[in-house]
Amino acid sequence: MNYLKFKYHLKPILVKVSKSTPEAYLEYLEWLSSTLKDNIKVIYGEEDFSEMAQYERVRWLSNEKPPYSEFSIFDTRSLCQRGDIEIRRWLLEQSISITTHRYGNINAGPKPKVLGNLDQLFTA
Repeated sequence: MNYLKFKYHLKPILVKVSKSTPEAYLEYLEWLSSTLKDNIKVIYGEEDFSEMAQYERVRWLSNEKPPYSEFSIFDTRSLCQRGDIEIRRWLLEQSISITTHRYGNINAGPKPKVLGNLDQLFTA
């Protein structure tokens, strides 16, 4: 069986928006920031990006060109309306695999009798 588990990033995600960002995006980001609590920070307009190392990644929803940073990952894709795609951009995905025997249980199925030592083979 395979399960998917979603976890928060270790550091918060920075989201950069501008005046050209659609109102629907801003409403979504407001809902998302209330859901993810301290794991997302939305900034508007011109801000100082000198502290990029404190963020896991930067979601760039502005028309401006993102600055270069060797410490952060920039995601410049627009928001997607499919939740299964969009959730992977905000949370870490962890795949958990549980392996069971073909009978469904390791202790199930045929139990052949195995002799423990050689003396049992020669005494009859």
